[in-house]
Amino acid sequence: MNRIFLLVTAAAISSGAAWAQTAATPPKSATPTTIPAERAAGGHEKINFLDFYDVNGDAVVTLAEFNGQRTSDYKRIDADGNGAVNDGEYVGEFTERLDRQLAATREGQIKQGHSRFKVLDKNKDGQITADEFDTTGKNLFAAFDSNKDGVVDEKDKAENF
Repeated sequence: MNRIFLLVTAAAISSGAAWAQTAATPPKSATPTTIPAERAAGGHEKINFLDFYDVNGDAVVTLAEFNGQRTSDYKRIDADGNGAVNDGEYVGEFTERLDRQLAATREGQIKQGHSRFKVLDKNKDGQITADEFDTTGKNLFAAFDSNKDGVVDEKDKAENF
Protein backbone atom coordinates (compact mmCIF):
# COMPACT_ATOMS: atom_id res chain seq x y z
CA MET A 1 0.00 0.00 0.00
CA ASN A 2 2.81 2.39 0.92
CA ARG A 3 4.58 1.59 -2.38
CA ILE A 4 1.40 2.41 -4.31
CA PHE A 5 1.09 5.72 -2.47
CA LEU A 6 4.72 6.52 -3.31
CA LEU A 7 4.17 5.82 -6.96
CA VAL A 8 0.96 7.86 -7.06
CA THR A 9 2.63 10.76 -5.27
CA ALA A 10 5.69 10.65 -7.52
CA ALA A 11 3.52 10.46 -10.61
CA ALA A 12 1.32 13.31 -9.46
CA ILE A 13 4.28 15.54 -8.75
CA SER A 14 6.31 14.71 -11.82
CA SER A 15 3.65 14.60 -14.52
CA GLY A 16 2.40 18.18 -14.59
CA ALA A 17 3.11 18.78 -18.23
CA ALA A 18 1.08 15.76 -19.25
CA TRP A 19 -2.09 17.39 -17.93
CA ALA A 20 -1.64 20.20 -20.44
CA GLN A 21 -1.49 17.87 -23.39
CA THR A 22 -4.37 16.70 -25.52
CA ALA A 23 -4.37 14.36 -28.46
CA ALA A 24 -5.63 15.99 -31.61
CA THR A 25 -5.25 15.60 -35.34
CA PRO A 26 -4.62 18.84 -37.19
CA PRO A 27 -7.28 19.97 -39.62
CA LYS A 28 -6.45 20.13 -43.32
CA SER A 29 -6.05 23.88 -43.10
CA ALA A 30 -4.53 24.60 -39.72
CA THR A 31 -4.98 28.13 -38.42
CA PRO A 32 -3.57 29.78 -35.30
CA THR A 33 -6.75 28.89 -33.42
CA THR A 34 -7.04 25.30 -34.70
CA ILE A 35 -3.43 24.20 -34.16
CA PRO A 36 -3.45 22.20 -30.90
CA ALA A 37 -1.67 24.13 -28.15
CA GLU A 38 0.69 21.31 -27.21
CA ARG A 39 2.42 21.58 -30.57
CA ALA A 40 1.56 25.15 -31.46
CA ALA A 41 5.15 26.29 -31.10
CA GLY A 42 6.78 22.93 -31.73
CA GLY A 43 10.34 22.62 -32.92
CA HIS A 44 11.77 20.97 -35.98
CA GLU A 45 12.00 17.46 -34.57
CA LYS A 46 10.57 14.56 -36.57
CA ILE A 47 7.64 14.04 -34.18
CA ASN A 48 6.55 17.66 -34.64
CA PHE A 49 6.92 17.32 -38.41
CA LEU A 50 4.72 14.21 -38.48
CA ASP A 51 2.16 15.71 -36.09
CA PHE A 52 1.82 18.89 -38.08
CA TYR A 53 2.03 17.73 -41.69
CA ASP A 54 0.22 14.36 -41.47
CA VAL A 55 -3.12 16.00 -42.14
CA ASN A 56 -5.06 12.77 -42.72
CA GLY A 57 -3.66 10.99 -39.64
CA ASP A 58 -2.21 7.94 -41.43
CA ALA A 59 1.30 8.32 -39.90
CA VAL A 60 2.73 9.18 -43.33
CA VAL A 61 3.47 12.62 -44.76
CA THR A 62 3.22 12.73 -48.52
CA LEU A 63 4.78 15.52 -50.54
CA ALA A 64 1.24 16.64 -51.42
CA GLU A 65 0.28 16.88 -47.73
CA PHE A 66 3.48 18.76 -46.95
CA ASN A 67 3.12 21.20 -49.84
CA GLY A 68 -0.58 21.75 -49.12
CA GLN A 69 0.07 22.55 -45.47
CA ARG A 70 3.00 24.83 -46.33
CA THR A 71 0.83 26.75 -48.82
CA SER A 72 -1.92 27.08 -46.23
CA ASP A 73 0.60 28.20 -43.60
CA TYR A 74 2.08 30.86 -45.85
CA LYS A 75 -1.32 32.33 -46.66
CA ARG A 76 -2.23 32.32 -42.97
CA ILE A 77 1.02 33.98 -41.89
CA ASP A 78 0.79 36.64 -44.65
CA ALA A 79 -1.64 38.69 -42.56
CA ASP A 80 -1.91 41.59 -45.00
CA GLY A 81 -2.26 39.27 -48.01
CA ASN A 82 0.39 41.06 -50.08
CA GLY A 83 2.17 37.83 -51.07
CA ALA A 84 5.18 38.42 -48.82
CA VAL A 85 5.70 37.66 -45.14
CA ASN A 86 7.55 40.31 -43.17
CA ASP A 87 9.23 39.94 -39.78
CA GLY A 88 6.21 41.30 -37.91
CA GLU A 89 3.83 38.83 -39.55
CA TYR A 90 6.13 35.86 -39.08
CA VAL A 91 7.03 36.57 -35.46
CA GLY A 92 3.48 37.77 -34.69
CA GLU A 93 1.96 34.49 -35.87
CA PHE A 94 4.53 32.51 -33.89
CA THR A 95 3.85 34.66 -30.83
CA GLU A 96 0.12 33.88 -31.05
CA ARG A 97 0.83 30.14 -31.15
CA LEU A 98 3.34 30.38 -28.33
CA ASP A 99 0.93 32.39 -26.17
CA ARG A 100 -1.76 29.73 -26.66
CA GLN A 101 0.71 26.98 -25.82
CA LEU A 102 1.82 28.76 -22.66
CA ALA A 103 -1.79 29.39 -21.61
CA ALA A 104 -2.67 25.71 -22.08
CA THR A 105 0.43 24.64 -20.15
CA ARG A 106 -0.41 27.05 -17.33
CA GLU A 107 -3.99 25.76 -17.14
CA GLY A 108 -2.75 22.18 -17.01
CA GLN A 109 -0.21 22.97 -14.32
CA ILE A 110 -2.88 24.64 -12.17
CA LYS A 111 -5.10 21.55 -12.51
CA GLN A 112 -2.09 19.44 -11.56
CA GLY A 113 -1.58 21.61 -8.48
CA HIS A 114 -5.12 20.83 -7.33
CA SER A 115 -4.50 17.12 -7.90
CA ARG A 116 -1.24 17.21 -5.94
CA PHE A 117 -3.01 19.02 -3.10
CA LYS A 118 -5.58 16.22 -2.89
CA VAL A 119 -2.80 13.62 -2.72
CA LEU A 120 -0.94 15.53 0.00
CA ASP A 121 -4.07 16.19 2.11
CA LYS A 122 -4.14 12.68 3.56
CA ASN A 123 -7.00 13.25 6.01
CA LYS A 124 -9.06 15.15 3.40
CA ASP A 125 -9.75 18.11 5.70
CA GLY A 126 -8.93 20.70 3.04
CA GLN A 127 -5.57 21.58 4.58
CA ILE A 128 -2.07 20.16 4.35
CA THR A 129 -0.52 19.91 7.79
CA ALA A 130 3.24 20.08 8.30
CA ASP A 131 3.16 16.36 9.15
CA GLU A 132 1.32 15.49 5.92
CA PHE A 133 3.76 17.60 3.93
CA ASP A 134 6.81 16.11 5.65
CA THR A 135 5.53 12.53 5.32
CA THR A 136 4.96 12.80 1.58
CA GLY A 137 8.36 14.47 1.15
CA LYS A 138 10.09 11.66 3.03
CA ASN A 139 8.20 9.07 0.98
CA LEU A 140 9.11 10.81 -2.27
CA PHE A 141 12.79 11.01 -1.33
CA ALA A 142 12.77 7.35 -0.31
CA ALA A 143 11.18 6.38 -3.63
CA PHE A 144 13.90 8.17 -5.61
CA ASP A 145 16.73 6.91 -3.37
CA SER A 146 16.44 3.42 -4.84
CA ASN A 147 19.79 2.19 -3.50
CA LYS A 148 18.98 3.56 -0.01
CA ASP A 149 22.34 5.33 0.41
CA GLY A 150 20.76 8.54 1.72
CA VAL A 151 21.33 10.58 -1.44
CA VAL A 152 19.54 10.85 -4.76
CA ASP A 153 22.01 10.78 -7.62
CA GLU A 154 22.79 9.08 -10.91
CA LYS A 155 23.44 5.79 -9.09
CA ASP A 156 19.72 5.48 -8.34
CA LYS A 157 17.60 3.55 -10.83
CA ALA A 158 16.37 5.59 -13.77
CA GLU A 159 12.85 4.13 -13.57
CA ASN A 160 12.41 5.89 -10.22
CA PHE A 161 12.68 9.31 -11.88
